[in-house]
Amino acid sequence: MKRTIQVKQWPLVFILLLLLIGPAQAGAPATGKISPWLAKQLASGEKTSFFVILHPQAAPPQLTATTKTAKVEAVYRQLQAEQRRQRPLQRWLGQHHVSYKSYWIINALLVQGDHSLAKQLAKRKDVLRIEGNPLIQNDLPAALAMTSTTNNLPWGLSAIGADTLWREGITGQGAIIAGNDTGIQWDHPALKQHYRGWNGSTVDHNYNWWDAVNGRKVPYDDHGHGTHTLGTAIGDDGNGHRIGVAPGARWIGCKNMDRYGVGSPARYLSCFQFFLAPTDSNGQNPRPELAPDLIINSWSCPPSEGCSADTLAEAILNLETAGIGVIVAAGNDGPACSSVKDPPGIDGNALTVGASNSSGQLALFSSRGPVQRDGSWRSKPDVVAPGVNVYSSVPGGGYQGGWQGTSMATPHVVGLGALLLSAVPTLSGHPYALFDIIQASSWPHTDAQCPGQTHDPHYNNSWGWGLVNAPHALSLAQNTKLIYDEELTPGWKDWSWSDRVLQSNEAAHSGRYSIKAHFTDAWQGFSLHHQPITVTDQ
Repeated sequence: MKRTIQVKQWPLVFILLLLLIGPAQAGAPATGKISPWLAKQLASGEKTSFFVILHPQAAPPQLTATTKTAKVEAVYRQLQAEQRRQRPLQRWLGQHHVSYKSYWIINALLVQGDHSLAKQLAKRKDVLRIEGNPLIQNDLPAALAMTSTTNNLPWGLSAIGADTLWREGITGQGAIIAGNDTGIQWDHPALKQHYRGWNGSTVDHNYNWWDAVNGRKVPYDDHGHGTHTLGTAIGDDGNGHRIGVAPGARWIGCKNMDRYGVGSPARYLSCFQFFLAPTDSNGQNPRPELAPDLIINSWSCPPSEGCSADTLAEAILNLETAGIGVIVAAGNDGPACSSVKDPPGIDGNALTVGASNSSGQLALFSSRGPVQRDGSWRSKPDVVAPGVNVYSSVPGGGYQGGWQGTSMATPHVVGLGALLLSAVPTLSGHPYALFDIIQASSWPHTDAQCPGQTHDPHYNNSWGWGLVNAPHALSLAQNTKLIYDEELTPGWKDWSWSDRVLQSNEAAHSGRYSIKAHFTDAWQGFSLHHQPITVTDQ
């Protein structure tokens, strides 16, 4: 019996996200372009680094490509074209002896200057807004006292049923995962054989590694968080330590936090930019066709510390439009409702992950929705995965249990995504469809503390759609066909829809679900909502 699920997705509308301010703000005073946090920092009279975000072009281009390679190359070309519009500002900065770094993942320049410079830049018509580049101290999960060298299968892998897919020969082969964290010990026994830069005898870090913190050309991890999270996604030393959900997948990496867990918007954006178009070790000769399929993001960027949610959201949207899945941690600020409060966990285009324990309960620390920070009341998290007492790889070539956090839960879902891409390669380049399958196949859990806004009994703001379930996800993915329909643009508000119809023979998945509806309204700003739909017999 055939079931039909309609899934709404975007064409390339990365520039529309800049309409957050709306037309009414276009004529706002120049000082209104400077973020309040940055204005406060500049009030001391000292110089600091800040981002200058440029206005978008008048008519955003549309994306018609359907394969991942075609998508990422098209997005890269269009972002490069947008970057060329920085040239007048670059000339002005040069004439005034102001150093800058140009970005294209968003149309922005990072400059070093004082309040006077910021005010001069804010007066320019081509400048949309000016934002800070704060150093962000991430409260990264740490290991508990216990240390283990067990060869037993980590509980989280069996809890989501990853081993069931392995027995069918599905291990993530063909998928590329990106670690976006404190770094990676590339030659760790559980990771070395899976590194895209390793061919079995020699290593090549070009296009496979970028250090946005210290600029080192060989992968390393001076904290441990990045090595641990990546191990949960793909780790396997071939000698009894199968610690990863998708041990057949390969990886690349970028260091976006230092040894103390400190990141910044500049570091985060540099890594996102590298993933969309990997470069050689000198940052030259970008090759977008080498972009990964999925990115692990177990970090945060709080607006309370000066981080702009808008800037990261634009970069994430560009990555998703390019066919790259961005999977993020919900945060560890639970159990209160609306404790999912920081980017990228609040982002409506990313798949946000909460954490559960081995007893099948939601972790007390796991952040809950809905999202109030940006006024959207967006439902979050999207799904939950194992995130307590997680056993994985650590620098030095060893293994350690006791780690906990939504940081540990996130790579479980990234690994699941890799398994599905391996089993159904046609999902490659379609992250929203992949996310919908992962959500629709999750095992629902009830929770009255933070109910969902959709009035859907399958969803709540504690568990999202539930605990991810690899066998159910595989069944749904294998019985799903992507059909590309016409583009819809109803009305002057330019909602810019592109239909994706999922046809499924999976009888167990009849019922009511919720999907993400994305629109840009020039007067009310950018919004993301979950729209309920019903799956019916056809």
